[in-house]
Amino acid sequence: MSEPLRATFFALQRRKGGALLGATVCYVVIAAALLAAFLVPMFGAFGFAFGAEASAPPTPPDPMTVLWAFPLWLAVAFFYAVLTASFEAACLRWMIRGERPGLFGMTLDQDTWRVYGIYWIWALCGLSGWIGLFIVNGLMSYLLADNMIARVAVVAVYIVLMLVAAAALAPAAAVSIAERRLVFGDAAQATEAHFGSLLGTYALLFGVQWLVSTGWPIVWMLWKLNGDVAAHFEEVTSLASAILAYNAAMAAAVSTPGAMPEYWVISAAMFALQFVFMVLVYGANARVAVLALQEGRIGRTSPASDNEGLKGLGPG
Repeated sequence: MSEPLRATFFALQRRKGGALLGATVCYVVIAAALLAAFLVPMFGAFGFAFGAEASAPPTPPDPMTVLWAFPLWLAVAFFYAVLTASFEAACLRWMIRGERPGLFGMTLDQDTWRVYGIYWIWALCGLSGWIGLFIVNGLMSYLLADNMIARVAVVAVYIVLMLVAAAALAPAAAVSIAERRLVFGDAAQATEAHFGSLLGTYALLFGVQWLVSTGWPIVWMLWKLNGDVAAHFEEVTSLASAILAYNAAMAAAVSTPGAMPEYWVISAAMFALQFVFMVLVYGANARVAVLALQEGRIGRTSPASDNEGLKGLGPG
């Protein structure tokens, strides 16, 4: 088996004691509860009443909704980010260290907060990258106004460099779990000898993910419209008109008898598949961290160090 394939299916290797299934169930149940905590009051605030008669007049939206909807969204977003960090930490800890403390491996320990910290670092890096893209694009539009090919080439090189840097630093959360401390730059040391296989793994995973996520709506639409799709695209003359035609064809497919239950069942299946892709990405990153530990590229910190930061919090 090639290196990219080994890395792709590293998360599925048989290990002593199962952890992913229990952690996955916990994650899905808690995530659904968080989603309900946000949507249920929002539905009520915007006049949607569960169990109301279809002919009943809708309740007017509450104008005060905006005062509590945004803080509620912030709270739900924070808890969801912490939940995701706990789930990722549980998966990485099990694959790298063979540990599963807490509820099927999900805890609010230092590993969770390390992964959560990595999320913030990625958010800042992403923001910096987008700002840099706007600056580069603006400069090239001014300096190379008469040479569109050169301008596009420079911007493309910048985007490629961003993607290469992101791939090199992608296992930062896994390396943090392996070293038992929050690190980001050390991920580049871990991927140095395995960058090619990691890049191949990402290309395989995200390529298949993109094909599945974009392909199934088209196949389902063709099936529901029984080949009558061409009529919606007869007057397409530009990209914008093609998008409008696609939306019209999808709306026509959704309005066919029995379409909505099928659509939601397939959407749920696709969500489950996206979840599998997410775990496979965790596994690819974990494999890099495991290999880096074996090769001495990164160091494993003593488990006792997890408690050192708490000593000062006890009675003096």
